[in-house]
Amino acid sequence: MPAEHFRKNDVITLPAGTRIERYITEDELQFLRNSDASKGMNCAGETKLAPRGSGRYVKEGDTFTIVRARAVNRIGWREIMGCSLIKSDDGFEYYVKRNLLKRV
Repeated sequence: MPAEHFRKNDVITLPAGTRIERYITEDELQFLRNSDASKGMNCAGETKLAPRGSGRYVKEGDTFTIVRARAVNRIGWREIMGCSLIKSDDGFEYYVKRNLLKRV
């Protein structure tokens, strides 16, 4: 059975409990850098770095719009191939593996 093809602006859904990731915003980055938790050193004696991304889990009934059907997730210090860039109702763009997408 051939894989389903998706295009920009398709409305999709994901299985409940799927983790989706996004880059943190500039406001979130400044908040993290100015917080007391980011000051000083960690247990290894290195300075504390702010995370490059954030994520959440999909709830039952959430729908998303495809922004980019084929994308590479470069959040963190790795590249994950075979992803799509999707937009949620809250306005954030998330990365998710393409094989999890289901057309509504």
